[in-house]
Amino acid sequence: MPAADTLSDSRTDSRTASPDDTADVPPAPAAAPPPAAAPAPPARRLPFWLFPTAAGAALGAVVAALSPLGWWLTAVGVVLGAAVWAHAHSRAERWLRRAAGFDAAVPSDAAADPRLHNLLESVCLTGGVEIAAAFVLERPQANLLVLGRQPHVGTLLVTRGLLDALTRTELEALVASAVTQVRDGRTAALTSLLCTLGLPAVLAERPSPALVRALAAPAAWATRRRLRAALRRFSDFDADAEAVRLTRYPPALVSALTRAGEVGVDVEAAPPLAALWLVDPADGSATGPDAGRADVAARIEVLREL
Repeated sequence: MPAADTLSDSRTDSRTASPDDTADVPPAPAAAPPPAAAPAPPARRLPFWLFPTAAGAALGAVVAALSPLGWWLTAVGVVLGAAVWAHAHSRAERWLRRAAGFDAAVPSDAAADPRLHNLLESVCLTGGVEIAAAFVLERPQANLLVLGRQPHVGTLLVTRGLLDALTRTELEALVASAVTQVRDGRTAALTSLLCTLGLPAVLAERPSPALVRALAAPAAWATRRRLRAALRRFSDFDADAEAVRLTRYPPALVSALTRAGEVGVDVEAAPPLAALWLVDPADGSATGPDAGRADVAARIEVLREL
């Protein structure tokens, strides 16, 4: 059965009225949808290729000043920095997928997960985006992640715990939230940030020597600042409101977030990647400079007011 039919059946008003009650009463006007969220202003940012290129130029200048080979080493440093950027740029999303857990997940198709793919097809059509591929992570927690640098295109990673715990209507609400994040640019903005400035911080979360972690510390600090700024532009509250505009049924998202919180959302994830998960894996436990996302309880409270 299509998702729209399922929702319309569940929302049908069971009350009946007699002819006398409705004879002189004009039909009630249709409820206006909530106003669309204002588009976020474009972020001002320097091209990432400037960082490795400038670093290569600086290193080349230092070596040139100490070497009899001359200042042409500065040009060599620029070329090497640009080469490092090109290599990292071409592999960044692959590294990010590996850090997010895609290597441990299995590709999902309509035969294995028909309910998920039926909902993806209908919600993506309504939202005007494409989920290029879906993967299932065999974990008991209930959470999902979507990433992708291309506008209106994303890749979905969903836990088995989420698929098993949620009803069809609840799953549709969370799929709608993921789709609106792709549509509104949050997914592309966060993925691009993590694939550029945040990549050293992501890679440093893997087992690595202390020297590597020390060298990545400035990038990790800058990544946290940029992520907090991005999450102010693309807040969880805005994403929830847009998901409700898509499904027109706030109780489904309230129920889905409640159930996810009961099952547990603490998927093992590198701290920089927490921004990509639909519910923060460290829900409610991050404070101070690491805080930046609303916890489940706050999101549910706001949704209940819609």
